[in-house]
Amino acid sequence: MRHFQRQALYPIIQAELDAKTSKNWGKLTEDQREDIVEKLMASQKSLCGYCECRISEKKDAHHVEHFIERHDDDTKIFDYNNMLLSCYGNTISVIKPTTPEDVLEKKRNISCGHGKERDRHKGVEIDYKLLLNPTTENVSALFSYENGIVEPSKKCTPIEEQQVKYTIKRLNLDAKTVEDNRKTEIDAINELLVDLTEEQIKVQLQSLLDETQAVLNPYFSTIKDNFGFLISI
Repeated sequence: MRHFQRQALYPIIQAELDAKTSKNWGKLTEDQREDIVEKLMASQKSLCGYCECRISEKKDAHHVEHFIERHDDDTKIFDYNNMLLSCYGNTISVIKPTTPEDVLEKKRNISCGHGKERDRHKGVEIDYKLLLNPTTENVSALFSYENGIVEPSKKCTPIEEQQVKYTIKRLNLDAKTVEDNRKTEIDAINELLVDLTEEQIKVQLQSLLDETQAVLNPYFSTIKDNFGFLISI
């Protein structure tokens, strides 16, 4: 999970959201949705706010996620500061499971925004004191992705470690598909670097890990954890 700061909406759009009295998310206009998605996409540098896979502006590539669920606090339904973009979390990877095994495999791998919903957790409500928000300033330092395995980092305090473990479980960030995707990214970069000189490796990694880019490489934090140290050698 990578920290990001939301870019401001157009003032007129923000004013329209602030003035809404409806509790119906369906009352969001197309112009409002477009501005929300555009600003969040830029803020998140085209990465899912939770797992950091690549998302695009296509409607089937992301959904507008409410960090505090709508049913938990309907006053935050149109609160832009409660919104981020999440991938679909593997909910559409097997569109029509044909066997009980397919159904179970799909359920096991639903992650991110859809993964945190209470019906994925036997109706257990979300503990927002433990669930980490990607807009929390120090969140990037709390997760480790060594070899593609997500865990609390060594920098965590005991309470932060508890928060990271809860967040991983609630969002299913250790789902097999997500873990496999991280490992695939690690393998791809290893292949990219294999025949390069030490100096060429540094240049390549500096490019991959340049956070000023408008669009970041998918699983950016995984790359940083597994290869960032090579830049300083």
